[in-house]
Amino acid sequence: MENDFKDAFLLTAPAAFGEIETGFGKMNHIWGPFIIIFCLLLNVLLFGVILAYANDYVRNLSLQEGRIEKKVDYKGHIVICGWNYQGNDIIKTLQSKDISNKKEIVVLAENEKRPFKQEDVAYIKGSPLEPKYLKRAGIEKADSAIILTDFHIEKKSHPDDKTFVISTLIRKDKNEKAYISVQLVSSKNEEQLKIAGANTIVCLDKLGGSILAFSAEYHGILKIVKEILFSSKGSNIIKLKIDKLNKPYLRKTFSDVGKDLLNEKNILLAFETEDDDYVRDVCKKDYIQGYPTLSGEKKEEKRDKVLIINPQGDYKFRENDHLFIISEEKVTKKESSEHIVICGWNDQGYDIVETLRDIHKKKITIFSDYEFKPIEKQKDVSYLIGSPLEMKQEDVEKAGLDKAESVIILTDIPIDESTNPDDKAFIITTLIKEKINKNCHVSVQLLSSKNEKRLQIAGADTIVCPDVLSGWILAFSAEYHGTLRIIKELLYSFEGSEIYKTKQQIPDYYLENFHDASKKLLDKKMILIAVETKHDTYVKEVCKEDYRQPFTRNTGEEEKVLIVNPQGDYKLRKGDCLFIIAEKEETTKLQ
Repeated sequence: MENDFKDAFLLTAPAAFGEIETGFGKMNHIWGPFIIIFCLLLNVLLFGVILAYANDYVRNLSLQEGRIEKKVDYKGHIVICGWNYQGNDIIKTLQSKDISNKKEIVVLAENEKRPFKQEDVAYIKGSPLEPKYLKRAGIEKADSAIILTDFHIEKKSHPDDKTFVISTLIRKDKNEKAYISVQLVSSKNEEQLKIAGANTIVCLDKLGGSILAFSAEYHGILKIVKEILFSSKGSNIIKLKIDKLNKPYLRKTFSDVGKDLLNEKNILLAFETEDDDYVRDVCKKDYIQGYPTLSGEKKEEKRDKVLIINPQGDYKFRENDHLFIISEEKVTKKESSEHIVICGWNDQGYDIVETLRDIHKKKITIFSDYEFKPIEKQKDVSYLIGSPLEMKQEDVEKAGLDKAESVIILTDIPIDESTNPDDKAFIITTLIKEKINKNCHVSVQLLSSKNEKRLQIAGADTIVCPDVLSGWILAFSAEYHGTLRIIKELLYSFEGSEIYKTKQQIPDYYLENFHDASKKLLDKKMILIAVETKHDTYVKEVCKEDYRQPFTRNTGEEEKVLIVNPQGDYKLRKGDCLFIIAEKEETTKLQ
């Protein structure tokens, strides 16, 4: 019997190749043939298991070590040049349901291993600084290019310099028509990138500073920006050509179209059109953002473009116009604090102070341990030398931290190797919220979004992470060209329309439907985009299908929520705060 098993085992391999009949004669036992068949099946099963493990190993190896494409053969795709930790979020955004027109994505970077898990995204290992790798990524046929930078700057090289070279290579040598979205560490290099031909330039310092300034005065603005740019919940900005809308809107005014869209629970925000005599005449009182059409377009189609948010002139839409719409699918006296305190200082401080002076018009105190005053002496801005990390009682009283309604905490970019500024922000926030002023609104600037949870625990009300925000804007601007221009005007341009937060007037809009009130405001050349209200049974019932963002409030106060473009038939109530886009703040007096 033992010999039969031995013979069967030795015979199974050749049997697998059609020689099973040659072995039967050697068997002395009646079970011999059955033993051979059993061993044969065992052999096949073992071979299958080995193949499965080998296949799994090769698949995991390709994902972990990097399945590298030699060359892609795409057209109208998006190329991401370079890589940082925002890359994964950008890919997710480009593939999310918020982006209606999905495009193939190619990542061109020098990472040894594949830096992302998405199997439907092509990865080419190589330097975006070298034309041959740009060619392999199909840049000459791409619709858009996103250029990422590194936040940890090496002393021997600056990432903004690399960005300039990549932009120039794409625009001059490979693809004159590609829409290039660029991420910059410093706004000082913005002009260089414009010369290089970049269309969308996201400056981390400007972006973070502007949102900090506005959120200190109009609490909740960051939540609106987050929802309309990235959140998979609630409303988002979309860009549509006018002939793609359900109804014919040619030769109708901005206000008329805005009212009609409100019937469908959509908010008209801005439009893009050709730069000609008509728009310059009708919108001569408006802030008109101009930008040149790409030089690679056909001569007969080449026209410079302009973008106008909330036009004050009675512009009538024309063929080829594009509309920017806030969609779920497819004002009275300004609330003011006595003063605002800025803890710490960096290059963005100048812009923040100027923005606050423009929108806030109240006293500003800078509390920093800089050896010299960062700004010239001004009546409405004072400077106190001291460390916000220590919070001496004398300094607290001089700065007015115990009575301030808003505090802005600035960080430094880049990071000094010996300390992490995000740790400083955590300590300062904790000191203010726990020991000094529990009721103030604390706006914090973080270098890394990885530390956001800690700051939430410390009690920060608004947390601005420029790295994340720039990632969202880069992704959206690659698909909806012009998104950054809207954000720039609304948040850090002193020209054109801006977002204001106000208490709504009673009885003018008391118990009036959100979208009906929006139509009346359109007659006053204002756009209502969001409402902040108490989170009670009424709002939960009426807006049950809406994305209701919890609004961090002071301990002991009733819970608030923020709703952008509510889809439910919400009626405005006493105590509601409205977020309105208007040309000037004084125009928001609704009496």
